[in-house]
Amino acid sequence: MWGDVEPSDLLVGIHPLGDAERGRCLIAHVAPIAPGAVIDEDHTQVLASTMPLLASRALVAIGERRAGASRWLTIREQQVLEQLTLGHSVREIAERLDRSPHTVHDHVKSLHRKLNASSRGELIARALGHLAEPIDRSQQGKPSAVADQLAQVIAGEADADDQAAKD
Repeated sequence: MWGDVEPSDLLVGIHPLGDAERGRCLIAHVAPIAPGAVIDEDHTQVLASTMPLLASRALVAIGERRAGASRWLTIREQQVLEQLTLGHSVREIAERLDRSPHTVHDHVKSLHRKLNASSRGELIARALGHLAEPIDRSQQGKPSAVADQLAQVIAGEADADDQAAKD
């Protein structure tokens, strides 16, 4: 998996996902790939400080509970979701993946269902780990309300980041 990287040069970070009793954790491997690069104490501290954020984002993306096989994303759905997060349209994704736009649209519908997202923005926000809870549907049909909720989520993260920087 790591080619010529020696086990002693590998930095591993482990952090529980949600309730530790559920037995799920996030494992991150960091290895130097540039010739002569080494892992030092700074790398260890950076990984240790970022693991809680990585774990919280992973938990948002995969959910609090283990998902049954019916909620797992297929490889093609993962590819489509990645392209959506990069801002590509269904037509562009179809061209990139050499599929029909109708097939890509079917994958997008499946993603909406599996990720419990009712809009493209909500789908992308959930995929990027910005949105844990479903959008409040009481404002159904009012796009500005959904956009406002997404903006509040993102602003809340910005406020938390600003507060952390001050501390």
